[in-house]
Amino acid sequence: MRTIASIIFLSLIYIPLQAQQSGGNPTAGEPIRLIYADSTVRITTENAEYWFAEGHVRFQQGNVFVWCTRANYFNKENRSQLIGNVKIVQGTVTLTGPSADYNGNSRIAYGNQGVKIVDRKTTLTAKAGRYSTETAIANFYGDVQVEDDSVAIDADTIEYHRSTENSYASGNVLLQAKYSHAFIKGDSTVNFPKLNYSRVVGNAVLYQMDTVAIETKDTLTTSKKDTSLNKRPLDTLTIASSLMEAFRGQNERYVATGKVEMVRGGLAARSDTAYFEKKEEQVRLRGTPIVWYDSTQLSADSIIVLIPNQHLRKISAFAHAFSASRDDTLHSDRPNQLSGETIIISVENDTLREVFSKGDSKSLYFLLKENYPDGVARHSADSIRITMENGKPEIIRWLGGVNGENFPEKMVATKANTYYLPGWHWETLRPKKRTFNLKRTIR
Repeated sequence: MRTIASIIFLSLIYIPLQAQQSGGNPTAGEPIRLIYADSTVRITTENAEYWFAEGHVRFQQGNVFVWCTRANYFNKENRSQLIGNVKIVQGTVTLTGPSADYNGNSRIAYGNQGVKIVDRKTTLTAKAGRYSTETAIANFYGDVQVEDDSVAIDADTIEYHRSTENSYASGNVLLQAKYSHAFIKGDSTVNFPKLNYSRVVGNAVLYQMDTVAIETKDTLTTSKKDTSLNKRPLDTLTIASSLMEAFRGQNERYVATGKVEMVRGGLAARSDTAYFEKKEEQVRLRGTPIVWYDSTQLSADSIIVLIPNQHLRKISAFAHAFSASRDDTLHSDRPNQLSGETIIISVENDTLREVFSKGDSKSLYFLLKENYPDGVARHSADSIRITMENGKPEIIRWLGGVNGENFPEKMVATKANTYYLPGWHWETLRPKKRTFNLKRTIR
């Protein structure tokens, strides 16, 4: 009797989880086969067949292998409910979760109580997700995170393609480059890990920090144990644009395109395009760039901002460079001005130290006497070097081909703007710093 019972049990275990041709689903395709279970129950009715397997359940469909604690199989739908310690393996892909639903016809596994996929160097987690063993495409929803060896992405939804390892994310996207304190927020992103390339589209903002940090109630602070560093505001560089491209690897760089706005401390900038090059520690601005530093505004055909170790050192403006400073807040119609083919602003310890103009240089300075307007001085030279003290001109040197003229206050009076230099421009809409709420721990 024991031998007969064993034969009956084994026949139940290895029989395909699919009805016979007389009552089966003609569109079912390859059958689902139960490999092992501690116990099984088979119920057959006139229209359908059901299998209930429990305890160390294993079954297979082609190159797909499934493990779980309990499985309920519905023959008419060719579908299995998987409950407890679910693991689905296809090649390099492993899907796990507390429960899942596997459809043998569509070859789609779906879980909505937490799901995780691991594929080679890529890991995805989410509240819910589906994976097609036919197309090898995963679609995850709700607090999704995807991570590989170069980048981590948080989003509302992510689509992952096993064949290319590419991922497509949308909704509240946060992308972090590994081994770098660079983050990008945006509406959607495409990540190509084999190319070390990502593209963020829609309200993209790059955040580059100068230290490891964690999120607090209203700011980011260092996570080091040194209490002298704790609660220290971060010097964060932000670059906002319509499109942000990230190129990782040895020459890490970011390209921002469309309505670019950059802010760091007292520095702000606007342009059509910006190139943030990590190795060179500089930002190149193209397309009608304008840079603000404290009370000074600088424009040119192109501008390079040098920021070694996340500290501003130099701003270089090339071709049709023009600088204006409104140091006297009581007389805002009297901005000091400087123009030339090239203007270089040098900064030390976040304080403006020198302004140098080279090539067809011109200067315009409104004079004060005991804090009262006292006319204007206008000069031209091959080059002009201005040494600053406390952010204001202290020494001015005109070098080569110098010409100058002074106009008394009675001539300037109410028509100061008639003495402005050619190329005068002042942009009032200065970019503001973007807020940043970090969802994951900085690596």
